[in-house]
Amino acid sequence: MYKISIIIPIYNTEKYLNRCLDSVINQTLKDIEIILIDDGSTDNSLKICKEYNSNDKRIKLIHKKNEGVSKARNIGLSYATGEYISFIDADDWVEPNMLEELYNLIIPNNTEFCMCNYIKENNGGSIYMNSNISKKVLNGNNIKNFLLIPLIEREDNEKEHTLAGFRGPCGKLFKREVIEKHNIKFENELIIGEDFLFNLEFLIHVNKAIVNEKFYYHYFTNSNSLCTKYKKDCWNSFYRNIILYIKRFLIENNIYSQTKDRVDKLIIKYFFMSIINEKRKDNPKKTVEKINAIKQICEDKIIIDCLNDFNLNLYKRRNKLILILAKYGLYHLIFIVI
Repeated sequence: MYKISIIIPIYNTEKYLNRCLDSVINQTLKDIEIILIDDGSTDNSLKICKEYNSNDKRIKLIHKKNEGVSKARNIGLSYATGEYISFIDADDWVEPNMLEELYNLIIPNNTEFCMCNYIKENNGGSIYMNSNISKKVLNGNNIKNFLLIPLIEREDNEKEHTLAGFRGPCGKLFKREVIEKHNIKFENELIIGEDFLFNLEFLIHVNKAIVNEKFYYHYFTNSNSLCTKYKKDCWNSFYRNIILYIKRFLIENNIYSQTKDRVDKLIIKYFFMSIINEKRKDNPKKTVEKINAIKQICEDKIIIDCLNDFNLNLYKRRNKLILILAKYGLYHLIFIVI
């Protein structure tokens, strides 16, 4: 059994793939297996994978039709034999000692989960992202109070949600035994938030976790990515579904009452993202259609219930005004204000 299985889903990332794979095969920890899942790439990604596969016996290459990152990661899990699982995205890269450092931290402390800080990389430079978790070794309720619950959304007194960037599975080690025992998978039905939910479902079963303060993982942000473009019906297609999944998870695990305020903040955040999306310049709809789309979002029961039971004074003047307009059905004014 390998110490760590690294799962890398790949789709049309030929431009960055060599950088990623070089950073993995050159890890100081050699007792690893590298599982590449080519998710139906139409560029040279598969060719690059085959070249690495032929030169490194630790590499397993799976080629499949395009079905999305969740399905690719789940297939990777089915092939993994390592004691721990690590996920790396194909356009990212890691420091050469990341896996060794995390493994050497997790084993003597007998923990099931380990995470490190990361660096957000783009053409404009590097931003160091710190989780700012005060306790480095977490047991029992501390995992829930310092990690699981704070992942959902910020508290009232926080200026920004520092853990938002840690919702994904990368820059972490997951004990495979926990994943298999509780049949933890990435939700194929979710377009966004599937990695967020995976973390929550894993952490609820963890007895001990540890945080490494060093910055080992490089997360590459592409300015041309989907998040900067208009997304058709993003509330119903993306955000509404993740809210439903998270609420169900929290209710099933008897922690919804502890987290309701955070969930409401997340709903409001997704609400703003959805209505702002309707006013993007690349939205092909006519103005009346955009206003109607905002109306439909505001009339969703999830939004209505949240606004009826939420302290709008938590928000600054402009955002508070938009929420009041939504609450009282003044959709055309929302379109003007946003």
